[in-house]
Amino acid sequence: MRLLPASAFWTALALGVASQSARAVDAVDAIDLEVGGDTAWISIRSASFAAAKPEFTLFRLANPARVVVDVPGVDVSALQAPAPTGMVQAVTTTQFRGRNGPVGRVVIVLARDVEVDAVVQDGAIVVKTRGTASSAAAPAPALGADKGETPVIQFDGDTADAGAVVGAPESEGVPLKGVALDQKNGFWRLRLDTAGAAVALRTVKNAADEKMIVLDGLRAPTALLGSRGLSGGPIDDVIIARDSNRKGSTRVALKLRGEIEHSAWQRDGVIYWDVRAAGTTAPRGDERVQPSAAPWTSGPVALTQQTATAATFKGKKVTIDMQDAEIVNVIRLIGDFSGKNVVVGEEVKGKVSVKLKNVPWDQALDIVLKTKDLGQETRGGIIRIVAQAKLDAEREARLKLQEEREKKLPTTVRLIPVNYAVATELVPQVKELLSARGKATSDTRTNVIIVEDIRDNLDQAERLVRTLDTQTPQVLIEARMVEGATTFTRALGIQWGGGLFFSQRGGNPTGLIFPNNVGLVGGADNQQQLAQQPTPGVFFPPNFAVNLPAQNVTSGVGLNLGSIGNFGFLNARLTAAEASGQAKIISSPRVTTLNNKRARISQGTAITVPLVTLNQLTVQTVQAALELDVTPHVTADGSILMQVELTNNVPDFSQQVGQGVPPVSTKEAQTEMLVKDGDTAVIGGIYTRNTAENFGQTPFLGSIPVLGWLFKSSAESDTRTEMLVFITPRIVNRRTATPQGGGL
Repeated sequence: MRLLPASAFWTALALGVASQSARAVDAVDAIDLEVGGDTAWISIRSASFAAAKPEFTLFRLANPARVVVDVPGVDVSALQAPAPTGMVQAVTTTQFRGRNGPVGRVVIVLARDVEVDAVVQDGAIVVKTRGTASSAAAPAPALGADKGETPVIQFDGDTADAGAVVGAPESEGVPLKGVALDQKNGFWRLRLDTAGAAVALRTVKNAADEKMIVLDGLRAPTALLGSRGLSGGPIDDVIIARDSNRKGSTRVALKLRGEIEHSAWQRDGVIYWDVRAAGTTAPRGDERVQPSAAPWTSGPVALTQQTATAATFKGKKVTIDMQDAEIVNVIRLIGDFSGKNVVVGEEVKGKVSVKLKNVPWDQALDIVLKTKDLGQETRGGIIRIVAQAKLDAEREARLKLQEEREKKLPTTVRLIPVNYAVATELVPQVKELLSARGKATSDTRTNVIIVEDIRDNLDQAERLVRTLDTQTPQVLIEARMVEGATTFTRALGIQWGGGLFFSQRGGNPTGLIFPNNVGLVGGADNQQQLAQQPTPGVFFPPNFAVNLPAQNVTSGVGLNLGSIGNFGFLNARLTAAEASGQAKIISSPRVTTLNNKRARISQGTAITVPLVTLNQLTVQTVQAALELDVTPHVTADGSILMQVELTNNVPDFSQQVGQGVPPVSTKEAQTEMLVKDGDTAVIGGIYTRNTAENFGQTPFLGSIPVLGWLFKSSAESDTRTEMLVFITPRIVNRRTATPQGGGL
């Protein structure tokens, strides 16, 4: 690589400019403005543009937002500017003379900062402005930037942004460290080393034989100025100069041998500018040298920003896209971005390729270090980065030093009293904290732990005992078994009958020798029942022909009709019964127990049942009792996990069977459930309903419509029962039983 003095550079630059063919001034025919939504198209038309592709320079200005298009060799003085509309507030033209001849300038005044593209098509220079949702409220950042993110700046191929630059330093800028040109997979790459700093880019010239960009915030040293003598492929030379219009900026010009396609991006303080001949296709290879974020283009280039999301770590998000970068520079970049102080060891060497989009900086640093088997430690806000093996060795050395120190320190004995726990049960936990010389025993009589070790370990052991030595939680468990029952019965019945007699006694014989006496009476009487319970108002015996009375009669009407001489009689009786009832039983056992300890409470009757087996009389006892059996476990969040068994067995003496032994009605609930302290939960419930409807009648006659009721009786019943079981646990000593956490 050869270096040229500054005078030689300016001479070569002047010769290059002079070599451009001089041409006559061409008139611009018209400037058209077309607006659609947030997009505007400004077309600069000339008949000469169709014959030869025009050269132009586009840049942007701020305060107010403007786009300036300079076209050399054209005349715009006689043009009529289009009427403003939408985001385009005004379009003005200016004619001036540049270094190489006349230049026509078109200034587009915008309502706000927008994205700008410029292309040559159909014999016109078309400037396209695109509005964004965020551009109305604040000056537009580089394309693609998201609020609150600071990703690494990258290039995008079809956009020309040469106006106010976001993030450009106000000082003289960072120094340019080096320039190199390499061949990569069918294209040529210009590398500009910016010493790990991010700079902004503006396109100032986009001619067919020369491309020129300005790097704001980059200061080129004197040794790198002028022609660099770098050539290859379509690149004839690379020329670097300081920008005379802005202090602290550098111009980079590519002298070309023909039409090219190019893309550029910035990765962690290094600018890459890739160039290939127009119409060629680079062979497929390592995708890292052709990132999708920087597409190939033949137009000007501008800065864009990318965003992505990451959901790990807690550092501020960063985007890094680098290839074959020195790992020290990568670490320095992350340190600058995070604002942390970083110290890198001399053994940290090598190169790394990184492509991370919008990830936390601490995650990016962690993955980069793991790639090279490096480790980090933070002390006093300073991140120290060395080989992981060195950190491990230092930790082992510190442990050995601590062990040696512990061996030299004198041991003392400390008595640690235990109030609630059992000292013997805490000794194994205490031994885990002691050194090799430490010992721990317990005294059962006084419930004291005796510990011997160095003072630091004794303090840790005592804090551990104070943390664990708390009251065991006591739990009050209250259960409720609520039972309800409703009954309803209704019965209707009829009894009727009579007699008819033909006899000498009654004065109405049949007049025949046989049968001289005839009698006809009802025969459905229950003589035993009538003898015990004679029916008032009814002739005795009633001689019922239909005897279907209601059960458990509560209402009745009797009728007795007779004749003189008892020639004939008629008895009738209507009976009815209705009953309803409600019952409610609440059983509420409660018991208090320690955490993880079983508790049981019971109340009831023991029923003795005699059994005869092989002519031997034995006695068996059956428990009919209300019983609660529970084992609680208090969780860390204050809930209670319980194994519950609730039983309510009641003897029914109204239905005694076999030697006066009553049956036992059983109700039982058994479950395991989790309930918060003080809450009431329903374990479960049982609901039953029993309905019945019975009829009694005389065969055939009871089936006759309407008249059939003289020969039938009816009874109906409806019984409902319901049982619900509730449980409420409460921690009685919650405040004093909660362990007081703390570091040991």
